[in-house]
Amino acid sequence: MSVNIAQLLALPYLQHFFPQKDIELLENVRRTVEQNVAPVVEAGSNYADALDHMTNLEQDMYEISSATVDHSTTLQETAQIDIAASRNWFMFAIALGLVAIFYLITHQRHAYVSRRDRHMRSFASLFAHMTRSRVTALRLFLEGTGSEQPPREEMLKAARSAANELESINDGLLKIAFLQRDSHVLPLAKLLLDLEGRDGIVQLSVDSEAGTQAVPATQFQLVLSELVQNALTAVENTDRPSVVVKASVVQRPFFRRNVLFLEVADNGVGMTPEVLRKAKTPFFSTRAGNHVGLGLTGCSQMVATLNGRLFIDSKPGAGTVVKVRIPIGA
Repeated sequence: MSVNIAQLLALPYLQHFFPQKDIELLENVRRTVEQNVAPVVEAGSNYADALDHMTNLEQDMYEISSATVDHSTTLQETAQIDIAASRNWFMFAIALGLVAIFYLITHQRHAYVSRRDRHMRSFASLFAHMTRSRVTALRLFLEGTGSEQPPREEMLKAARSAANELESINDGLLKIAFLQRDSHVLPLAKLLLDLEGRDGIVQLSVDSEAGTQAVPATQFQLVLSELVQNALTAVENTDRPSVVVKASVVQRPFFRRNVLFLEVADNGVGMTPEVLRKAKTPFFSTRAGNHVGLGLTGCSQMVATLNGRLFIDSKPGAGTVVKVRIPIGA
């Protein structure tokens, strides 16, 4: 008993958290055992003196046991309070997280609706912008045919041209409008083969992995056709015109996703910094009213629907390089 009490008193926990009164009771029990009981037991006589101290020892040990039970109960209650507090904090954190998620969903929904409305307005403005001059040409032709004289050949030619351009515009805009429903995919090499040797100028440089990559046919056809047509227009007055279309796949195993890089480079006139800044501006063009394609703005938005990005690098007299970066499955 004396040894056990000494070990109890040496516990750091007991010194820090047990009441001083109970520690003094333990020390008193140890002193009584060592000074009054142990010598009698060792001497083998006067047991009556040792028994006289046992009543006090019993009382002290009972008080110590009661204090231990009370302290244990207090610790359990404190632990329950801590557990309840932790649970409440956990529930609060979950509630806060749900509120944040709800806010993000609401914000994203609002942003999506705003973006959709903005795209609809841009789409309507694009249609009006691209058809206004053709409709005017047809109106002039119809007004001219009201006279008794037959329409001149120039007017007929302009009317046919306007009608063909309107048909081309409608076809292009319909493709843009319904491209999200078009699940038709083709290997990239098959789409690029249609461009090879175009006007005897376009050259291809495609690695094997990029060539076999399946891509959305409609979106890529529209983007590639527009970028190549822009490049061909840029090299019209160049002595040795060159348009190079490159495609490659960059492995990114860490992100479990690869990246498809497309590049259309020409050695044409290039762009001034001012033109380059406006290159992605809606309806901005350096080709007057004869162009009925997507434009770089449409290309950029089309690439964005594929979670990609479009970059332009150009300098006057040094040509233009348009780079498209699109993530693909690993």
